[in-house]
Amino acid sequence: MKPTATLDQVKRVLRSRVCADCPYRTPETDSQSPDRPRECESGCRLFMHLPVLREVARQVDPMVGNRKRALSNLLTHFHGGAETSRAVLRHYRHKVVKALEGLFHQ
Repeated sequence: MKPTATLDQVKRVLRSRVCADCPYRTPETDSQSPDRPRECESGCRLFMHLPVLREVARQVDPMVGNRKRALSNLLTHFHGGAETSRAVLRHYRHKVVKALEGLFHQ
């Protein structure tokens, strides 16, 4: 049986592992709980594409595919857009992939 994490669970994990260090996060939210969204999420390409990333992480069968490579390729593909969003995806790609791998590891 494949492990399943809801989109809310994925968001919580990324808020604590990625957003906590992000220089572009909403000011004065350092002590904010990872359960609460930040204002900056609405313009962040990571959060915009998170449903697709979650679904790829969930569906890739390690017997026939490579989850890490698939997620990394998607993040590279999503680099378009505002410079801030590109910087977040580029800088935190490895953290995002590692977090998603941990959530959907079999």
